Amino acid sequence: MSDEPLKIPLAPDLEARLDALAYRTQRTPSVIAAEAIERYVTRETGIVDSLNRALEDEQAGRLTPHDQVMQAADAILAEGRTKG
Repeated sequence: MSDEPLKIPLAPDLEARLDALAYRTQRTPSVIAAEAIERYVTRETGIVDSLNRALEDEQAGRLTPHDQVMQAADAILAEGRTKG
């Protein structure tokens, strides 16, 4: 962890809400912000990783054309309608 504190400017309303949440949950605003940043970075990293895998699949030719996917989906839906 860096020794230098992270300074993030917040809109006054957001800062007030953060302070109120910190008070109500008996945590510091820094702890809440660190938890939020951790969740955000984890989610965004997952999205970027997924996009990179998709691009690798595209470059390697491991994709199913859209029209084939739609035909398969239509067939599944049609089968479900005849059974229902």
